[in-house]
Amino acid sequence: MEGFRVLLLGKEGVGKSALGNLLLNDPRRFEEHFGFGSTAVKAEIGEGQLVDGVRIQVIDITGVPVGVQLAKEDHQEWLHEAKKVLRSGPGVDAILYVHQASDRFVDEDRYLLKRFFQTADSDSFWSRVVVVFSHASELGSTDEEQQRQFIKDTAESARVPQSFKWLMNNVGNRFVTAELVRCSPEYRDRIAEEIYNLLNQMYGTRLSSTSIISAYESFLEYRYPKVPPPPAVPVERVWY
Repeated sequence: MEGFRVLLLGKEGVGKSALGNLLLNDPRRFEEHFGFGSTAVKAEIGEGQLVDGVRIQVIDITGVPVGVQLAKEDHQEWLHEAKKVLRSGPGVDAILYVHQASDRFVDEDRYLLKRFFQTADSDSFWSRVVVVFSHASELGSTDEEQQRQFIKDTAESARVPQSFKWLMNNVGNRFVTAELVRCSPEYRDRIAEEIYNLLNQMYGTRLSSTSIISAYESFLEYRYPKVPPPPAVPVERVWY
């Protein structure tokens, strides 16, 4: 049976777990959190049927430390959990990068993906990235074609941040707009089919677990730089 192994990537609270549940066709497989505050350290793998005859394994690492301040011990725990689940298999076929449609794509978002691109041992990294714009109804329309056109027009606007232009220049048409909350079975099947078609367009070598872990480590070093200890203050001796 044909199958894929994918990693969900993105900020906390954008709908990664909801997307995972949609792909697995199981609304309760991953616990869903929306908005800031969903920073529980958890890394899970779910498996199910994407479309007829096609299995999918989804890696959901919650609480990705992007745009949120975590204590040092928290992000070390997060990295530990991520390593455990990533090392359980031979890398991933694709990264599904989830971004809330109404949010700005800023430099920090770009830096996370750049870490993956620069550490990837795949000769075809961007063919293995699919962007999912979640909460798509926030774009002002429920029509999927209008949503896609809005994304394309935004990427061509002179006023849009360069970081968003960078993202869209690299992924091209490999993106999906999706409303991940309370969607009908018919809508779920349509989104799953669309993502399946994009996964079928991948080429080159898959992304290894080692390169993904290196990307996370590099990003954490950037996000939480080591602060050197303060210089020792000489103690003045007092003679009595």
